[in-house]
Amino acid sequence: MPKDRWAVHLCSCNGALPIEAKEIGRLAGLDTPPSVSRNLGREGAGAFWKDARMGADFHLICCCCPEEATAPALSEARVEEEQVVHLDIKGRAFGGGDGPETGNRLAARLIRAMIARTEARRSGPSVLVSVPSSVLVYTDRPEGLRLAERLAERMDVQVVIDEDAEFLDEQVPSQRFASLTRGRVTRIRGSLGAFRAGLHIRQSIDLNACTRCGRCVPVCHTQAITQGLRLIASKCDECGDCLNECKDIGAIRIPRNETADISAGQIVALLLKAPAPKSGRHSGYHLFTDEVAPDVDAIAYRVASLEGEFSRPSYISYDENICAGGTAEMEGCGICIPECPYDALSRDGIRIRVEESACEGCGGCVSVCPTSALRLRTPSAGEIHAELRSLLSTLPEETAKGRDLAVVFYCGEKGAEALRVAGENRWPLGANILPVEVPCLRYVSESLILQSFRLGAAGAALLGCADCPSGDRPLLDDRLALCRGTLDAFGFGAERLSLIPVDDSDGLNYLASAIGELDAFLEGLGPAPMPGFVGSGPPVAEEGGKSDGGLDNRELFVDAVRAFMGTTGEQPGEIVKETALPFAQVRVRKEGCTLCGGCVFVCPTHALLLEEPESDSKAAKTLRFNHLKCVDCGMCVDACPEKVVTLESGVSMSQSALAHEELVRDEMVACVSCGREYINKLALESIIGKMMGLDQVGDTFSGERKDILRMCPDCRGAFAVREMERGWEP
Repeated sequence: MPKDRWAVHLCSCNGALPIEAKEIGRLAGLDTPPSVSRNLGREGAGAFWKDARMGADFHLICCCCPEEATAPALSEARVEEEQVVHLDIKGRAFGGGDGPETGNRLAARLIRAMIARTEARRSGPSVLVSVPSSVLVYTDRPEGLRLAERLAERMDVQVVIDEDAEFLDEQVPSQRFASLTRGRVTRIRGSLGAFRAGLHIRQSIDLNACTRCGRCVPVCHTQAITQGLRLIASKCDECGDCLNECKDIGAIRIPRNETADISAGQIVALLLKAPAPKSGRHSGYHLFTDEVAPDVDAIAYRVASLEGEFSRPSYISYDENICAGGTAEMEGCGICIPECPYDALSRDGIRIRVEESACEGCGGCVSVCPTSALRLRTPSAGEIHAELRSLLSTLPEETAKGRDLAVVFYCGEKGAEALRVAGENRWPLGANILPVEVPCLRYVSESLILQSFRLGAAGAALLGCADCPSGDRPLLDDRLALCRGTLDAFGFGAERLSLIPVDDSDGLNYLASAIGELDAFLEGLGPAPMPGFVGSGPPVAEEGGKSDGGLDNRELFVDAVRAFMGTTGEQPGEIVKETALPFAQVRVRKEGCTLCGGCVFVCPTHALLLEEPESDSKAAKTLRFNHLKCVDCGMCVDACPEKVVTLESGVSMSQSALAHEELVRDEMVACVSCGREYINKLALESIIGKMMGLDQVGDTFSGERKDILRMCPDCRGAFAVREMERGWEP
């Protein structure tokens, strides 16, 4: 397959970035040096024309300006949109503060890595999304009601005013909405086009049943009912006067404590004091909690733009053939289900059901799936690893040892914001940073972290939201504990791995605080514990990858462990004793095991192996177990008829953990008639013990028939026929 031709266009940001085009081109291995403009949006047209005429397949636009700034010039040069790749070098904390030499090297790495990542990318299918013209507006501020009125001009609007909101106490609520309720939205489920909001209602006046006659207000002697028809429970003495006035309508219920569900295509929450409902960050769920007055027109436009039918990328793929979710009516692994913050995964019998329209592409399920049955289409594992390889491979005149490069995985939210602001403001940050963008920190698996060190990183950091908008990251702490334990066990040092949360509760200084912590981490790193990656290496698919560009999590994990042991000579053994991650040791009570193979047949990863001796050999029958292939699905425990199999959570690293080690070994037993080995001793004794305990056996195994079970099937059948010919009735 011919190599793609890349044209790279650099913007020096009006000369503020100390970059040298020829040197960057040489270091990055480009066929032609990049073009350089002081303002690429205004001056780039000529370079775009030239490279387009020279037959460039892709144009890499290295510019901090919005993509729209270069779009007219690219269009004028007849460059198609799919040929354009954008890379904001400055937005990846590139300030060039250490001079051209350092700046050139970092720019070359970033350019080379983006090219590698793009070339590893594969186009995927799309999902058709249908969004009805229904929207729920939940608010405790007047702007929320104005937004609802604006949306009601073209959409079906349901309004929930928070039960404690006072802004509507002086006016009668409008009746122009599909529904109007005072209550509290506690939880939001579903996805774009099919949301369900859980509502808790304690407000006594039902505004949907109310006729707005106002007769309840003057009869209330405690003035508990406002002009806005809100009953203040703390003032109400439950005298019943308002109930009498409303008896024909029935819009008042005292007390009231109800729950309800509201369905809507989209949900907008404009909140000032009320707590935000529990929910992940879904497309179509618009949450605003700032004290600054929201732009109602902009929000209305955003909501309206998502109405109707449209296609969006399908983020996830699922291969049920390698899923450890279950088999033979046994429920197995399901670790991905609670990890999904969007309710996009559920049980479907013994397999996993993926609701593609609900998936937002955070990658949490992908990082935790031990068999890689779940894969993110973009960025795929192939893209990320191509980028890692490119970032960590040596540059010209660079040795593979002694480098202090650090991979920084950053999320597209607060992590990206922190690096962008650092670059714009020239905040001090180590030039050894190698930033890699991921959808969310939950996407960063233990395999990805350890592969960074295996490829020659001196450190790895995770930079992202302290309070993730997608919800809790339940396995992140376990993942970091495993990786730190691994680094410590091999003598690398747990301090080489850092989680740097970007906490926006620290006022305007929160970004500077996170960048300062990152800079201190980068500065404190010594030389990498593993030799660097030399060259760009063969294509990902040639190293055990899949045709879709995917790589197996567990294979990459094992590859890193094997490399660490090979380099250090260490076999540390147990790393963590208990973990929520899918690793376990199989324990078998030998005196009860019959080597029936039930556990082996259901094991989805072939962690359990049963060795049957050849018919003419004297070898024993052996049950073997490979610890680092085990995914803790539990099916072996359920499948064991003798109930002698148990699982112990934990991770060990040694040569024995990489191989199929012996669990149970048993000698074969020869037929008492023909001498052929036909069964193992443990199984035979178990069968004889169970048969002798049956009342129905009678005299079956008496006299000359006492050894019938110690015969092979062929001899047993022939012997039984002879016995029946002699008058025996079995």
